[in-house]
Amino acid sequence: MNQRLRMQWLVRATLLLSITALSVRASAAEQAAPTEQQARDRRPTFVGTYGGTAGSSAWRGDPIGLSSLKLGFRFFDFITPYYLGRLGYAEVNDRSVLTLSFGVQAGPHLGIARPYVRASIVHQHEESMAAIKADVGGALTGVGDGIRHRSGPEFGLGVDLSIHRERKTELFGAIEASTLYFPDPRGPSLYVLGSLALGLNFTL
Repeated sequence: MNQRLRMQWLVRATLLLSITALSVRASAAEQAAPTEQQARDRRPTFVGTYGGTAGSSAWRGDPIGLSSLKLGFRFFDFITPYYLGRLGYAEVNDRSVLTLSFGVQAGPHLGIARPYVRASIVHQHEESMAAIKADVGGALTGVGDGIRHRSGPEFGLGVDLSIHRERKTELFGAIEASTLYFPDPRGPSLYVLGSLALGLNFTL
């Protein structure tokens, strides 16, 4: 009789341990599995922003204002190769400024915020408004005699803040500070800029 009771208790204990182990394993698997939103975020995502940039250069009394357009693709919900174009005006020498750059941006998704760092290689055209008026065609095609062609690196820190999100699209605002450095002496060696932009993410 005692042996039968022992066997019953042993079977019950074995069943209880088995059920507990299965429950723990299922719970762990549920926690490890990405949510539908997380899985969607990891898909390639088109990123586009349009906004305004303001700042100053290393030259005294040289404020600058620019419009900006950034286009890129984000992979693994973290890294974004991008193109960034800017067009605007700077006060010293009454000059226009056109910036073309390609770079990489990286940052994690933290709730409604996505802080990031970015770095790019910049090619910049600086040309006086008088030179543009004298050779409009050359200015438009980038071959005018008055254009100063300059190249250098740019580094930026910023944050994207989600405004509204649907299934595959997200509207967001962006705030950023950046610095451009040009080693040649034909213009300011340094630009310090601040930017505000409105952007759209579209997940493929």
